[in-house]
Amino acid sequence: MAAWKDSVSRFAQNAVSKSKEMAEVTRLNMEIGGLEQRIKENHAALGRYLLERPELLPVGDPKVDEILGQIKEVEAQIERDRIAIRELKNIELCPQCGAEVVRGNRFCPQCGSPMAAAQQPSQAEPAAAHTCPECGQLLDEGAIFCGNCGASVKSSQ
Repeated sequence: MAAWKDSVSRFAQNAVSKSKEMAEVTRLNMEIGGLEQRIKENHAALGRYLLERPELLPVGDPKVDEILGQIKEVEAQIERDRIAIRELKNIELCPQCGAEVVRGNRFCPQCGSPMAAAQQPSQAEPAAAHTCPECGQLLDEGAIFCGNCGASVKSSQ
């Protein structure tokens, strides 16, 4: 009977030891993962730093040229996707402040700047509770200026 108790005791001690070992291995693996993430973040920061200072990049290095070309391709795709989103949302960007403006507004509802290629708004738009006190145009939610005539509308809402 004593041999059986010793055997169970050794098994339990071995299990506890293995559990502690696995917990420590897991902790160390998580620490390594965090450190590897910090390295990736530092690589990205270094890359951004160098891209902001092209005079520091090696001239004529084929690998640098390849990476810069890939970055330009990705940036171009991002811009194409942003344009497609604006088309789907029927908006354009204000040339002054960059706010999203409903296509057809003659003025930006955020800064009041005239829109470059404003189209006349559709006459089929429904009446709303928030309209411009100057021209009666339907106002965008949160508008500070009328998108049609440029009048300040902040106090009218």
